[in-house]
Amino acid sequence: GDEVKSVTNLSFPAKLHIILSHKVYGDIISWMPHGRSWLVHNPKSFEKNVLPKFFTHKKYSSFLRQAENWGFRRLTKGPDSNSYFHELFTRGRVTLSRKMPSAKNFRKKVSDRDEEPDLYHMSKIDPLPEVENVAETDNDVKRQEDCDDLYKKLVARQRSIDIEKRKEKQSNGIGKAYSNLLKIDKQREYLSILQAQLAVEKRLSKSLHP
Repeated sequence: GDEVKSVTNLSFPAKLHIILSHKVYGDIISWMPHGRSWLVHNPKSFEKNVLPKFFTHKKYSSFLRQAENWGFRRLTKGPDSNSYFHELFTRGRVTLSRKMPSAKNFRKKVSDRDEEPDLYHMSKIDPLPEVENVAETDNDVKRQEDCDDLYKKLVARQRSIDIEKRKEKQSNGIGKAYSNLLKIDKQREYLSILQAQLAVEKRLSKSLHP
């Protein structure tokens, strides 16, 4: 339905903004203090508890590959080491991420440790707004539950599709077997008719040539 489409059609940055706004995922993935890069604290838990709810795949490596395809750079030094950064992806400025070039249009750049930005210094010059985490209020909890319900619907829908595919495959197999049986029956029927005709011809031949 439309709800399912609304989840699957979200862009990677949009999904990531939603994930980072959920308080329940704070121990798994979160913004760095300055809000200009994000870090996955627990890849295994992220793979098990977060990925299936927002992505069609369930592999952490695939998630990181998507991030890199969207232009996120992994920082390799200082307090931001192993966090991911993009100039247009910052805390509290969701609309800015809409200007990010899509994965198919992004051209990868070779990372250079010496060119890595000092995000803490940037935050002093241009501090980002603090954003309330999702699920702080009852309404937000309900919104999170709705998201979980959508995920369950997605899983149920996929299962029903898989079941239908298996049924179709089985019915196709049964139909093919039945069709083959019909062909065999027709061949047997045709053969019995030929045998009957041959027997009649033999009897006629004997009567004409005793």
